[in-house]
Parts: sequence; C-alpha cells; structure tokens
Amino acid sequence: MTTERVIPQSRDLELIQQLAKDFLLLTRRQIAELFPGRSVRRTNFRLRKLHRAGYISRRYPNAMLMARVPLYYLGPNAAEALGLDGQDIKVRQRRRQAIQLKESALPHFLLVNSVHIKFLVAARNYCEFVLLNWVPQYAPIWATLNQYGLPIRPDAYAECRVDALVLRFFVELDRGTERGASMRKKIDSYTEYLRSGRFAQHFSAPDFRVLFIAPSQRRAQRLLRIMASSNHELGAATSFESFFERPLLEPHWLLPGSKTAQPLTNLL
Repeated sequence: MTTERVIPQSRDLELIQQLAKDFLLLTRRQIAELFPGRSVRRTNFRLRKLHRAGYISRRYPNAMLMARVPLYYLGPNAAEALGLDGQDIKVRQRRRQAIQLKESALPHFLLVNSVHIKFLVAARNYCEFVLLNWVPQYAPIWATLNQYGLPIRPDAYAECRVDALVLRFFVELDRGTERGASMRKKIDSYTEYLRSGRFAQHFSAPDFRVLFIAPSQRRAQRLLRIMASSNHELGAATSFESFFERPLLEPHWLLPGSKTAQPLTNLL
C-alpha cells in the first residue's frame, strides 16, 4: 500500500492511542461513539486519510451473519504517530493480535467493546462517575490469574467510582448458548472464588458483583432463576436492550429473587 503524508489531528492521535491501549479493533460506529461531534462523512474522511498514511489498518469480517464493515486497528506506521520506535514491540504485538483474532470471535469481541465504551463515556452524563480500570478478556493478566486460582475467564473486569463509592464488577456477556448446568458451574465458580479469599489477594479489594448482560429479558430471567437456585448472591442481570438503550446509572439491573430493578450503585 502506498502511503501519503498526513499530519494527525488531536482526535486522530487519540484514536491511535485508544487502539494501542484499550481497543484492539473498532468499527466506525464505535469510533464515532468514542469521539462524537464529527459527521459520518467527516469521520470516514479522516479514517481514509489515516489508513492511507499507514497509521491505522483495516480488515473486513467474513463471519456468517456479520456485516462486511471495516474493522480498524493499529497500522504499520502507528508507532511513528505515537512518537515510538518504528519497531516498538508492544505496537507490533497489538497489530498481530488484531490480525490474528479469529473470525468466529469477532461478534462477541465487538459486543464487549460496546459495553466497554458504554462505561468509558458515561462520565459525559455523570460528572461523579469515573471508570478507574477495565481489563478486557484478552489481557495477558488472565492467564496468570488462572494459574493462581481464578477459576473462570470473564469477558472483562471493571472498577469504577461514583462519588466516594468504588464498584468492582466482572462482566459476562451471555449469548444464550450455554445450558443451565454450564451456567450454574460458572456462577458457582464466582461464589467459590470470593469465599476462597483469592479475589482479595488478586485485586486488593473485599468483594465484587458479576454483571450478566443477556440477549433478551427472558434469558436474563432464566439466569436469575439459576442464581436463586444456587443461592448465588453476587450476580445481577439485564438485557442487551436495557443496557445499551438506557443511561448507565439508571435502574435496570435485577437481582435473584427480586422484581425491582436496581441502579449500578445499589449492587454492592
């Protein structure tokens, strides 16, 4: 690919930094959510410029039932834009991960991205809200924690602060494919992890919640019944529709045995 000379604008640099740090792959729509205010035409124009300059690359998914929209990741010249050595190992590793991510994993991966973005941009609407930490599913730390007693591999781990309250959550995006026995085993694993004291050792914190986001309200209710039958008190569930369509801190989380929706801040 022939590259052209482009001077990255501030938002361009922020996008490249996000791809280097927080997001392995992003759709144009997700980029627009992270950086609002630009028209679709303007966003597409800047993405084309950055692509031609080699600052970002793109791949097109071939997975069944996925639209062939471009997915953007770090380009071969990204290190230059970030002021790093052209052979920077971390940038090269990020590019390799983005290129090698399996087609079958893309739908779930992008959905987790959207959950992350929902938390990340919540401060625009809530001045008291800060996302302190987000550890994605593919972070190397999980392999280490699995060796030291973490019995599951969550879709993400999040820490956020609302005023003086610090909230800690494991995030599970349920796809409706796991049967009751499998879900019960996962739920029991979280309960045992807390009781063992290993969570306190690993995260230097006393407790956590598990946020289950399900494809439908019916599936969310199914998960809550499994939690109730297992005497599981750590989980809360909602549907994709409730989570993505309503502001983050509104009450849309259901707890086992309760029909009253709770806000995020009431879960701990």
